[in-house]
Amino acid sequence: MRTKLPKDIETQVLVLCRRRCCICFGLNRDTSLKEGQVAHLDHDSSNSELDNLAFLCFVHHNQYDSRTNQGKNLTPAEFRRYRVELHNVIEQVWKEPVRIGEVKVQARATVAGRYVRVGDFDSAELKVEDLGEGRVRITGLALWRKGREYGPHIGELLFETTLLNNGADFVQKVGDATYSLQLQFFGDGLLAKERYVVGYFGMNVSFDGLYQRVGLI
Repeated sequence: MRTKLPKDIETQVLVLCRRRCCICFGLNRDTSLKEGQVAHLDHDSSNSELDNLAFLCFVHHNQYDSRTNQGKNLTPAEFRRYRVELHNVIEQVWKEPVRIGEVKVQARATVAGRYVRVGDFDSAELKVEDLGEGRVRITGLALWRKGREYGPHIGELLFETTLLNNGADFVQKVGDATYSLQLQFFGDGLLAKERYVVGYFGMNVSFDGLYQRVGLI
């Protein structure tokens, strides 16, 4: 018999994620509201510890509960990592000032700085310079397989763009494909969402992910 999740625990899970699916966010940087359910990561409905719970959209909840596709299922460790990343983004965004009514949103000069993302096998840095009048210059360097014997694969970016609602976009045609990078600034964080094109950078090099500002320019 399935144990009913206590209401106070369910509320904590839903408030922390604001009904965003941590897998949609972790795999696709999808932060849209979802219809879904609270999942038990160990499949034990009697274990209602917060660390064992995550809100998932119906699609990912069904995939995780499926016993016929275990090879395709994500691991509990992945769930927990994506959940932490999602909660961190929500915490930062919810600290932003709330404006009510018809207000023109001005770009913030404070987005200037050095932003870094560090992983076990890869890393990336984005330097944002304020050019005035809402314009910024962005320089990027990303590495993959930092401990590789013959050196890491490398990707570099350099572009200028206009900030709009604390966001910046870069788009470039690559043959018949289109590479794009969307940047969203919040507090001392930066969320990069990339549309990857094979061959644009070194193999497996990507700027996608969550960055932390480590210094001002």
